[in-house]
Amino acid sequence: MKAIKGGKQKEDEFDKTMKQMVQLFKKVKPKNAANKPGIKYSKLLLDLIEPYQIDKGDINELEYLLDMGMCAWNMAVYKQINEMMYNTYRQAIFAEFKNDRESKELVEKMIIDKENKFAPYDVVMEDFEIVFGKDDKAAINVMFKPYEGFIAETIQKGLFDELDDNFSEYDEDEDFDFDVPDYVLSTLNRNAVFVKPKQPYIDWMKKMSPGDEDIVVPESNIYLIKETMTDNAAKNYLKKNFDKIFCSELWAWHTDENDWPQPRTFKLFNAWFDAQISCMVYDMEKGKLKRDDEF
Repeated sequence: MKAIKGGKQKEDEFDKTMKQMVQLFKKVKPKNAANKPGIKYSKLLLDLIEPYQIDKGDINELEYLLDMGMCAWNMAVYKQINEMMYNTYRQAIFAEFKNDRESKELVEKMIIDKENKFAPYDVVMEDFEIVFGKDDKAAINVMFKPYEGFIAETIQKGLFDELDDNFSEYDEDEDFDFDVPDYVLSTLNRNAVFVKPKQPYIDWMKKMSPGDEDIVVPESNIYLIKETMTDNAAKNYLKKNFDKIFCSELWAWHTDENDWPQPRTFKLFNAWFDAQISCMVYDMEKGKLKRDDEF
């Protein structure tokens, strides 16, 4: 994940921010002795996210927490240097989170941890990668820059050049005509999980219905889950809520809970089902969605 440089601002605010950042950079002086050669920032980032790890063997969870940890680290650095930089970066990050309240709260907690445990370190983390050795053991590499070099580089390139030009062309209150083609569909504020039974589930079905030779292997079911910012956030949500889907699939075939597998772990869920996540759910119909609350 690349560090996000700024948020969506109107053009006059952008020009003002540019001037402030240039003036700020002129005043920046190296100050923290903690930023010296030999420091393992990958180790510091892992220490930052360690209290929030549930399953240290889960690569998807690790990648998600590293994303959140890097965002929190940089926010804390900007907050320490300049309030304007912090507010701009925070606005950009939280705008991407949209309705993902869980990620916002996680980042806020990590910011406090960074301030309390790693305050002397003020490098900006630009990216990270997870690499695997011959023994399949994961290692973390972190790419970073001293904040002086990071600010200089962003100013040289054109500060906040990742802003969406489609938004910067118009003021919020400005009216403009734009015909939306009918093939541009509305989206639902949900992610979708496609759940397809694997052989262990099919074997269990047959065991629950001995002598039934007409068992039809069920097709994939679709479960709508809360909208999240990234695939990793959706996977993390599924890991915490998989049992509800597991029970739904079991109940659909056999309602006696005494015959359901125990314990139902996330590992068992993945052994019984192929779960694929889609972060975009389109609605092709104009009618209102209807919930069937019969049960």
